[in-house]
Amino acid sequence: MAGLPNVHYSLSTKSTAKGVFKEAGIDTPIGASDIYDEIEFINTLTLLIATHGKNITTWIFKIDDESQGRGIAYFNVS
Repeated sequence: MAGLPNVHYSLSTKSTAKGVFKEAGIDTPIGASDIYDEIEFINTLTLLIATHGKNITTWIFKIDDESQGRGIAYFNVS
């Protein structure tokens, strides 16, 4: 039996999964989630690089509503 499509979608995003892991006390890589516009993305990335830049040289971006390897990009700061 399948669930309601809108409930299934709301629980199947990458951002939601990261939140579930956090609530369960499971370690996840340094990052951010639930970013909804370009300005917020740039500000968040800038803060992450400033805070963790000496330890992390490559940042991976994943778009919530893409699947099968689409919507993934990376940025190498070195």
